[in-house]
Amino acid sequence: MNPDRFNPFLRQISEKQAALDASALYAEKIKKSLIWYTKFDRIVEKNQISSLKLEKKDLQQYASLLHKEIQEKLEILESHKASKVSFWRLKTFFTPEQKVLRKKINELKTSSAGLELKLKQNQDRQLKIPIEISAHQDAILKYDNFNEIQQNEQLELELELIAKANAEISDLKVESKKLTRKLAPELNKLKELEEEIKTLDRKIDTARKFDQDLSDAKNSYDRALIHQECESDLGFSKPRQAISTFEKRKQSLRRNCTKIEKRLENISDRLAKPIRRLIFDGNNLCYCGDKFIGFSALLKFTDEVSRDKLTSIIFDSSIRQMTKSSDSQIRKKFDDRIDIHIVAT
Repeated sequence: MNPDRFNPFLRQISEKQAALDASALYAEKIKKSLIWYTKFDRIVEKNQISSLKLEKKDLQQYASLLHKEIQEKLEILESHKASKVSFWRLKTFFTPEQKVLRKKINELKTSSAGLELKLKQNQDRQLKIPIEISAHQDAILKYDNFNEIQQNEQLELELELIAKANAEISDLKVESKKLTRKLAPELNKLKELEEEIKTLDRKIDTARKFDQDLSDAKNSYDRALIHQECESDLGFSKPRQAISTFEKRKQSLRRNCTKIEKRLENISDRLAKPIRRLIFDGNNLCYCGDKFIGFSALLKFTDEVSRDKLTSIIFDSSIRQMTKSSDSQIRKKFDDRIDIHIVAT
């Protein structure tokens, strides 16, 4: 059983909370954008773009020098390689001149590799600069198109929605607690019946096992023992009799559950029905016991409730004589939010 299904206020609270969370996130986003706008410096962004353009120009020049230096070293390397002798020419391979030559070749290879790495880093940086320039340009465009007044108005609207949603959720929680208290007695009855049905299901399963054991028993002695055990556990010596009795009881309990669920739905429908308009009998509310007190209490009461609900007051024709007032004079005493109806004489 899910008791929450009888309380529609819980669903309304969940929906209102989701809308509230969305408004809160949006309001926070607006706040951050306003902070960004106030801190944004257009001149600094322009200078960043200029610096990046200069950096790219310097990188291009440096890349050209690196490329030239790499080519020179490769040419020297090829020249040295041409003068190097093979290891198999043992007579000349270990001469001092060849040793120096091999050392120079290794140094040139290391130096060229270092230059090529610098060139690669240079090229990678050149590829990133246009992306950074574009980001700064987009930021400037965003700043130029930013409507601070509109964003502040939107923030104010979202904060109003948040305040309203919080108030509505608070009211719904109060109504939800009231409904839960009203539902509690019937819910407890329903829970007890459902627990009893679960117990009966377990007993029926046990009875079916006893019935199967009887079918499998090899002699009358074994069957007698099973009958005794069945009576001890379930109160019936015959498993099928137990099953039949428990099933009938289950059907009866289910009918009772249905009746309780219907009562729960009626309570829920009655208490969760939205109040669209409050209608008061004006003449009755002008009395304290048998004493006529005029509009004093009615004015204070209806002024308060009409702030949240549509409100109507109906007077019978005798109110004119009791207050010695015309229809227009009576209407002027009440707030414009309140509909006043005076029965014709």
